[in-house]
Amino acid sequence: MTLRIFNMSKDDMLEKTKVHRASFLTHKVEFVAFDADFDDPYITDWLTSITASETTEDAETRDDQLTVETQEVLTQMAEGRKVYGVMMYWVRKAYPGNLQIINKFGFNDYGSIGSSQQGMVSFLAKLHSLSNSATYKPTLLAANCTQPIIDNIETVRAALDGKNITQEEFKINEPVATNARNIQYNETWLFST
Repeated sequence: MTLRIFNMSKDDMLEKTKVHRASFLTHKVEFVAFDADFDDPYITDWLTSITASETTEDAETRDDQLTVETQEVLTQMAEGRKVYGVMMYWVRKAYPGNLQIINKFGFNDYGSIGSSQQGMVSFLAKLHSLSNSATYKPTLLAANCTQPIIDNIETVRAALDGKNITQEEFKINEPVATNARNIQYNETWLFST
């Protein structure tokens, strides 16, 4: 992990490097006479680096994006809970008093997985598989559960799985984003030192 080479906020660093760049422009002839590496395109490269640092995705923006990703997962979790409630009704209606079948659908396990994102994905996959199977589907349909209700289980499962993967991938990439941000900020600051 790349650490910042300056001991101030990003905004203070940018302000200082802009002031240093302005001073450099005032004395550019002397700098170039001292070291030809300060000749063009040095000043343009410096401004390009400042612009890149100003527009680099900062930690606050990433935190805000993670909040959005999390809310999307929570919304899909709520949809999963609705599917659970709907299907629990239909399974109980189709198999009244048959706890073995009701439990086979996972309703006795729901309490331990209902707040887990991956647990909910797995629960919905099992629920869909059983509801759509040749063994249980005819009885569910006979009890007035419809195919769209059964199909919705998979729709909600797929949406939750996708949102969960997106959120987890975003979290995994946080150190990469932080490292890239620090490299960019350091590059800008090095023009001032």
